Amino acid sequence: MINRNELLNLGPEALLAVCRMACFRSTGPGGQHRNKTDSAVRLTLKEIPEITATADDSRSQHQNKTAALKRLRIEIAYAMRDEASVWTGDVKMNSSNPQYPYLVACLLDALETAEYQLANAAELFGQSTGQINKILRRDDTLRQYVNAQRQKRNMKALRF
Repeated sequence: MINRNELLNLGPEALLAVCRMACFRSTGPGGQHRNKTDSAVRLTLKEIPEITATADDSRSQHQNKTAALKRLRIEIAYAMRDEASVWTGDVKMNSSNPQYPYLVACLLDALETAEYQLANAAELFGQSTGQINKILRRDDTLRQYVNAQRQKRNMKALRF
């Protein structure tokens, strides 16, 4: 079984090779041309079929495939845990950076290991609690995920 970090570092073609791709018709943009082509794309990891990503934002199948690949990398980051390690890269990156899913995955590893206690996770992650707060503040989906995990553990939600 391929590990998470290897999956996140694969190029687009290599990642597609370990996925099952389905093209289908979906609601979305297109006006009178909608539903005339199978432009929506669903990617599913062959080895872990629970990890899937869909894109139907564009009338272009190629653009949807690119968007689905980006979403799949984020889904991998959320779904697969690894041992917590110190982050040595730049934490000041936005979600369009190709390394962003890896940053999210490593942060979630630290948070999971620390039972979602921010101070302990910051120590494992090698950053300050302020830096972790900034990452969470910039990404609504990540913040909601972390707060949901904290609520499962009967902890208060993080406020920003």
